[in-house]
Amino acid sequence: MLGEIAASLIPEPESHGTTVFLDPMCGSGTSLLFAKSLGWAVVGLDTNPLALLISTVKMKAGSAELQPAARVLANIRARYGNARPESREGVLDNSQLLRYWFWPSSLRDLVRVRIAIDECGLEAFEGELALLALSRTVRHVSKADPEVVPPTISRRRRAAFPIRPPSVWGAFATNLSRMMDTASLKRLEELPKVPCTVMQGDARELPLRARSVDAVLFSPPYGNAHDYIRSTKLEQLILKLCTSGTLQKQSLRTIGRRRSGLQRFEKPRPTGVRECDNFLESLSRRSVECSRHMRLYFLQMACVLRDVHRVLKHDSTATVVVGDGTSQHLRVPLGFLLTKIAERQGFRLEETPLANRIVSRRFMTKRNRTAGVIEWEWLLRFSA
Repeated sequence: MLGEIAASLIPEPESHGTTVFLDPMCGSGTSLLFAKSLGWAVVGLDTNPLALLISTVKMKAGSAELQPAARVLANIRARYGNARPESREGVLDNSQLLRYWFWPSSLRDLVRVRIAIDECGLEAFEGELALLALSRTVRHVSKADPEVVPPTISRRRRAAFPIRPPSVWGAFATNLSRMMDTASLKRLEELPKVPCTVMQGDARELPLRARSVDAVLFSPPYGNAHDYIRSTKLEQLILKLCTSGTLQKQSLRTIGRRRSGLQRFEKPRPTGVRECDNFLESLSRRSVECSRHMRLYFLQMACVLRDVHRVLKHDSTATVVVGDGTSQHLRVPLGFLLTKIAERQGFRLEETPLANRIVSRRFMTKRNRTAGVIEWEWLLRFSA
């Protein structure tokens, strides 16, 4: 979610530090940071461990004491020189997969940095910053094309392969220095000191009491967008946030994934929302598989909206940011269809939906031959 959107949609809390703001799909924590800056007590959930690490760092920035970056780097460097990946059980569990994406020397040096971070006894926040800096380093030193979100070794990238791989330590040191400088900014220290909770969890099963949340803002997957778990798999494997086995399980739980447990020959059941079923009928004439996928996505989002309605206080608002797309050259009016699903779960649309035109996207403006550019995002505000 763009910061400008989050800033325009999050209201002032009624009471600083006690009024609860929830983003059940918090991603990198943009909405959480803006809510914290206004004085909300924030709660964020996501299924992606890397997203949780980024959100956690954002919530702690400005509120934890940090050593000078040069001292932290010197501490890590001292362990880095003596780190032996072969001596650490489990560090290279995914080496066969990772060797496809990295030069052997780069993979070895990434693992050495990971071991050094573990062994140098950093404070909790410094360790999290170091891991985040390592995650930023992973793509820079990999064979994957930096201009494509899911890891891809494109022809353009192959043609640009360096004679000598980039320096892992140089990239890591630069990233960590920049992140520590940012985390120490005075303006972050001036943010309100409010409760901040970031946890791994499924938006379909929120670990919160009924009627305990005062406001909700989230941007769900768009149903035909890219695979968010696949997009961060290299970082997760290097940081040991998962193994190749748990990565697959994590991916299967992801809402909107093209093959999230979808059985090819299962008998499709209606969503119970007339407008969604009519759209799916039209889509099935072009592709039965795409229709089944979108049906599953609608059913998943119904579970999300049902549980959001459960935890939201009466007369409080939930705002959903979602974009229309295309599938099999057929326009997917996702804003309209999710509105109908939300109304089925007990929400009521508060006002005329606002549309935000997307002028530019850095990555992947078009995903495949039958998926068009997402040009508009809908800002849907519901009350419970």
